[in-house]
Amino acid sequence: MKKRDKLWTILFLVLLGAGMIFAGVSRSRQTGKIVFREHLEETVLTVDEQELTLGELALYIAYEEQLMDQEAHVYNYQNPTAYWKVYLNNGGFLKLLAKQAVIDMAVHDEIFYQQAKKDQVTLDEEDQKALELKQEDFWSDLDEEQRDRLGVTRAQLDQALEKKALAEKSQNLLAASEHSDFEAYSTGERPYKKLLENHTYQINEELWSRVDFGHIILAY
Repeated sequence: MKKRDKLWTILFLVLLGAGMIFAGVSRSRQTGKIVFREHLEETVLTVDEQELTLGELALYIAYEEQLMDQEAHVYNYQNPTAYWKVYLNNGGFLKLLAKQAVIDMAVHDEIFYQQAKKDQVTLDEEDQKALELKQEDFWSDLDEEQRDRLGVTRAQLDQALEKKALAEKSQNLLAASEHSDFEAYSTGERPYKKLLENHTYQINEELWSRVDFGHIILAY
């Protein structure tokens, strides 16, 4: 009898342990931050039914983190993390605003890139030379650790920058046709907001909320 009780006790403890492990994994999936490079193929954003993966947003994430890092060191060189916690009364925390800027840029560029494809926009020789300089500069600005943390290849970043170049050319063409300037169709501007009304986008909040922005290529 005692032996049977001991077996039941062991079984109970095994099941209890398994349950706790399962609960921990489940809780991590819901609230824990992800390792960015391990989720590159997952869809994080859909623009007009065009799905974009986390890897396709790597360019924008790296760009915004670099920009924030530069501003942070100007703000407080001894403690740059303080800048990420700054709260603006008319907007919110800088860190969250910068993370939203990643989405805004990705949506903007996808809309104009799709229009560029529709209009068969191409890059001329001058455009191509400017693109190659940007590709080289962007890659060289990332050190080995940052490239590893980001997880995408040079070719993937080059492709993302080429898409951006085509989007910008399409933006220029639209601005010219509307007798406006390039900046009028940048994110946040009234003409672009009007254009955005004709498009839809959806964020995979479950995934995006677990992206630890500020700690993708940065490690301080």
